[in-house]
Amino acid sequence: MNEENEHLYDDIIDLPHHVSEVRPQTPLEERAVQFSAFEALKGFEDGVDEAARFTGSIRFLDEERIDRLSRTLNWLIDNQALHPEVTLTYFVADKKKKGGEYEELTAELRWFDEFNNRLVFIDGREVLIEDIWDISSESFEYGQE
Repeated sequence: MNEENEHLYDDIIDLPHHVSEVRPQTPLEERAVQFSAFEALKGFEDGVDEAARFTGSIRFLDEERIDRLSRTLNWLIDNQALHPEVTLTYFVADKKKKGGEYEELTAELRWFDEFNNRLVFIDGREVLIEDIWDISSESFEYGQE
């Protein structure tokens, strides 16, 4: 360090520290925040976790499954006034990326919405017919004997 830089602040070094008369002093704990860790890639970790999250793909129906689903759905539609209890396995598309997962639902059928091609349940949930992988109802099984 050269000699002229060594005495650069000699004229102010011994002056009293300025304290505002208008604004209150920030508490020591809050002043320490400015020295906290800095996350340069905020959200990056969440993005990596999201990319790594597994989503399944929709299964395609074979002729046998289509026939069984069709018979069960027709019976349910014909008997929807009875509000039969139904157990469905259906595909739910992921909201953030391609794919999704299969969920199971057991509920009482309210009605078949022919216009939107979906089953509507008494609890308000709705399932599109095209998303159904499996459907069963004890009412249907007993009705077929």
